[in-house]
Amino acid sequence: MEAYAKNKSDPDACAKELKTVVPLLPASHFQLLKYVCRFLLDVAEREDRNKMGHVALAIVFGPNLFRLSDGLIALQEQALTNGATAVLLQRYGDVFGEAAGKRRRKPDKPLPFEEHLKKKKKKRKKSRQQDRVTVYGDIETGCG
Repeated sequence: MEAYAKNKSDPDACAKELKTVVPLLPASHFQLLKYVCRFLLDVAEREDRNKMGHVALAIVFGPNLFRLSDGLIALQEQALTNGATAVLLQRYGDVFGEAAGKRRRKPDKPLPFEEHLKKKKKKRKKSRQQDRVTVYGDIETGCG
């Protein structure tokens, strides 16, 4: 937040400062922040359908990405968190060092419900067969 507070009028300088600060996070925190920002960027790219652009997403998710103080001070800090989150999204490539055009693989489409039930039924049947082998050992029963 301090990086944004110092450079809120200059998004380029803010992104540059965030680029030096963000990698100082513990590795797991860095990867999680990068993943969440990439996900939010994917959401923002569909703004025409979901009405959620960079700023709207920053307002919603910013307070969850940064720890805020308690009380009235938190309300003042929230503007900073929203701005910093917006810069993380708008300048994702600069902050995280990825080329702007680099794309992740699209997620697989979910299975239709009927297909899901078929898969679940197969798994259950396979599990029962494994349980039967466990109960009867190596003896083949011919029951089915």
